[in-house]
Formats: sequence, C-alpha cells, structure tokens
Amino acid sequence: MIDISALYFSFKSTWASLLPPLSSGAVQALNFYVNIYPASATPYELYKHTGFQLSSAYKTVKSLARRRFLFLDGRCYVATAKAALALYYVSGDVYALWSLKKMWDIEVRDEALLAYLVVLGSA
Repeated sequence: MIDISALYFSFKSTWASLLPPLSSGAVQALNFYVNIYPASATPYELYKHTGFQLSSAYKTVKSLARRRFLFLDGRCYVATAKAALALYYVSGDVYALWSLKKMWDIEVRDEALLAYLVVLGSA
C-alpha cells in the first residue's frame, strides 16, 4: 500500500512552482466555493457565510476568477478544478480531493488520484 503522506509530500514538491501563492483570504474563499461545489454562489453569499467584509468578498472573488480558480456562471461563481488543487496544496484537506473527483467525475482511490497528480505536475 502506498503511504498517502509520502504522496502528499511528492504532490507539494511537484506542484510548488505550478500554483500561484494565495493569501489567507483567497484560501478561505476557495474553501467556501470548493465545499459547496457543484453549487454556485455570489460574492454576497461568501460575505454572509464567512468573516469577509463585503468589499473584500467582491475583490477576492474577482481576483480568483481572473486567475481561473472560479468560473462565472451567470451572476454566480463556481469552483474549478484548479481551485480544488490549490486548496489541497495549501491545506492538505482530503475534502478538496473528493471535490476534485466530483469535478472530474471519476471514482478512484485517493492514493491513485494523488499518484496521477504527482505525474501530471512533473510533466
């Protein structure tokens, strides 16, 4: 059996140069959007469910959308696979991996997905 912590370390080292740095506010917003996937939400809903100031919620969401972590769907925003990858990179939260599986519509073990992501990041 493959050790998940060793795979996570390999994932972190291969993806370090591929993902841009994120502020703590951006990570908090990504956590919100990834956790509600496949549902979408407006920046106002982010403001209501987190400790953001209203203007900060709008600025953060716009910045994440410009960097393609979020996708604009009408008036609402939806997390992308890049958002789930970045959240997993920053937090190591397994729920981000589960969301990524949901986004890609695949059913594999976490170890298999992590091994694939390590290879993908190395390419």
